[in-house]
Amino acid sequence: MMLFAKRIVLVLAVVLVGFGAVCALAGGGRMTGKEGRARALEVLDKFAEKREKVISFIVNTKQEHKFKTKSKLKGPVYNNRGTKYFKCEYRCDATRGKESFYVWGNVSIYHPDVSEERAHYSSNLWDAENVYRYSRGDPASLGSLSLRRGKDPGGVPKGEAQITRGSNIIGEMMGYHWGDDGKRVDKILAQARNLKLRQEKLRGINCYVIDAVVRGKGKYTVWIDPIHDYHIAKIHVQRKLHDKAAMKRLKKNDYTNEIYEISRFQQIENSWFPEEYKVKRTTYHAETGTLSKSERVISFTSIILNPDHDALRSFMPDDIPNGAVVKIAAFPPSLRFVWQDGKLVDKNGREVDLDKLKVRKK
Repeated sequence: MMLFAKRIVLVLAVVLVGFGAVCALAGGGRMTGKEGRARALEVLDKFAEKREKVISFIVNTKQEHKFKTKSKLKGPVYNNRGTKYFKCEYRCDATRGKESFYVWGNVSIYHPDVSEERAHYSSNLWDAENVYRYSRGDPASLGSLSLRRGKDPGGVPKGEAQITRGSNIIGEMMGYHWGDDGKRVDKILAQARNLKLRQEKLRGINCYVIDAVVRGKGKYTVWIDPIHDYHIAKIHVQRKLHDKAAMKRLKKNDYTNEIYEISRFQQIENSWFPEEYKVKRTTYHAETGTLSKSERVISFTSIILNPDHDALRSFMPDDIPNGAVVKIAAFPPSLRFVWQDGKLVDKNGREVDLDKLKVRKK
């Protein structure tokens, strides 16, 4: 009778959770070796499948970012603390992306106390042909635009919106985390020789937890929430000597420690998304004795799925004011133009045909 009851419990566990290994995990057990790796990769595949279904959207967020830097080096660049605030919008589809954000508070050592009314503004646009990077400080300023053309010798990424991978907030929502050099976390973890899988409750949800050490990338612990579309509910990444973080190899006694955790989810059109999450990061650079700590709290104020981007003119550079100075990548810095009614003009107001300009030789 006892044996029969146990079998019933095991069958129910398999049905409820979705794969057979759960019976080994339900009691807090851990799967290692080839079986652990195989099961962990199954969970990561489900994570990737859910993320890849989210293609076209408009997301609005607000963020509070507290930071503190202390160093043996002198000067405000190395010894600074404060809080800055962001209001951001992200627009993406399969091939284009635009992010725009206002920032105020302790924006920089040169602007330590910017009011929300005089917030600085920046935007980055990839329209499947060119990259537009616009920024201005005080609202009275016209600002400047950096234009990188798709035909530049260096080229620009094709086939995937830069914003998805390059932006902090959208990148984190989609599984791209700081220090991973534009690779999604499932691709990073797939490089590990050993993946260990276990189960652990987080905020009342039985999450799959994957433990891995990825050579050259660091130690990862990832909590994946099967109830909320296999989102990464939490991730803890620790890096030290020889690991690479944000394109830089850590040296002796250097380290980074980052924890990302979703505190609330929201449901939009039968899909789950973060409503609020927090990121804590600590980095230490031994050579300069510089310790940096930051804490970001991000709230999602609206999410619109599959909007009519063309009707909304989502990927037009229409936030750039007339009179903004324009610099073009691959041309001498001294060669500058002015933005006028969505076009480039020279100092005499004549429209410029960029195809007729010669790129400088290296």
